[in-house]
Amino acid sequence: MLTLPCRTPKVSDEALEFGAPVQSPAPSVTSLAPPAHEWVIHQDLGRQWTELRVTDDRGKMRLDRIDLTVGARAVEIYGARPGDFTSATGETEWYRTLQRDGWLIETRTRTCLTSDQENFYLTAELDAWENGARVRCQSWNETIPRDMV
Repeated sequence: MLTLPCRTPKVSDEALEFGAPVQSPAPSVTSLAPPAHEWVIHQDLGRQWTELRVTDDRGKMRLDRIDLTVGARAVEIYGARPGDFTSATGETEWYRTLQRDGWLIETRTRTCLTSDQENFYLTAELDAWENGARVRCQSWNETIPRDMV
């Protein structure tokens, strides 16, 4: 719990006026690849399976003042079979890049969630590269009891 001190209001507070908000100017940005977003639902009536595929491509842009190129793209896939709460799945995959003259870093993360009647199963992967050489690769596998969820 957070407790903050309180100031007792004064009659003179009614005369207080605040000026217009102040903010810094927006950074200078050059768009190098436009963003693209897509939500597609696929229904397989034979398998009784419904899937939502979300593409969140944020494009590629250069932050001009610091000469940094930034890119990000995600694909998320969610699926389920009607009436079967254990069939629900979720998978996300993200790609991110940062680049300057002679320097490039890239990351890829993937997370997948499935379940059965007793547990949730979470798997995750992280891959990272610098100038094309892999510098990190890690995987996780977790089992989380449903605990009546």
